[in-house]
Amino acid sequence: GYDWTKSTVKNPHHHVFGCREEDPYREGVAKALAPDLDPSLPKASTVIAKNVHDFRKLHFDEVGRTKNLGLGNTKLPADHAFGMETKSKDDWGAKECFTGAYSESEQAPDPDLGTSSRIANPLLAKTDAEIRANIGERSLGCPTIRTDIDAPPLKSIADNRNYGDEPDAKFLLYPSPYSHIGVGEADFMNTYSLDEMRSIFTGAGIELTNEEFNFIWGHAAAQHNVAPGEKMSIDHFRKMMVQLS
Repeated sequence: GYDWTKSTVKNPHHHVFGCREEDPYREGVAKALAPDLDPSLPKASTVIAKNVHDFRKLHFDEVGRTKNLGLGNTKLPADHAFGMETKSKDDWGAKECFTGAYSESEQAPDPDLGTSSRIANPLLAKTDAEIRANIGERSLGCPTIRTDIDAPPLKSIADNRNYGDEPDAKFLLYPSPYSHIGVGEADFMNTYSLDEMRSIFTGAGIELTNEEFNFIWGHAAAQHNVAPGEKMSIDHFRKMMVQLS
């Protein structure tokens, strides 16, 4: 017999001689008669109704393609663009905003400006003549700029009323040269006492002796009728200082 201990066979009872096929091809006759059984072959095409295909194409998104909006074949040129043009012929630009292009009729005030077109109590009004006779020349409604009431010392951010102290279009186009540090033209009109004025100009780096300061203050007070002990605005003092320099 064989001496299995001297061979590479570990278990002679289960060892099989020969080469073993790694991927055996089985059921060859069945696959030849029915190719659908062979997984290596491409699957046969499935025929479906056209309306089912159109429904899927319209209601399902395709990867890498735009969504079909169901517009169909519009027979439009390739460079056609849908929608309205952004720029029309009568669009205004920055130049028109600065120079204006209104006609004389467009610049005229509305014919009903300052009058009320709504009757408060129609049961008490009989005719337009009686209404105008009762109202007279009085303008109804609330003015846009509330100069009829005093502005609060500290305006709340929730207060959207205009008290007439807000900057106009000229200030927006030609702001104060000191606006970048939070100083506006109205700040130069605030009045201060002699000692306060001296402290402001000293803090601004303008060194003046007591004689020079009193000399400028006296001429500015005489020009603007400021009595002794009263306050003066920075604008009046500054203009006199430039005038005497």
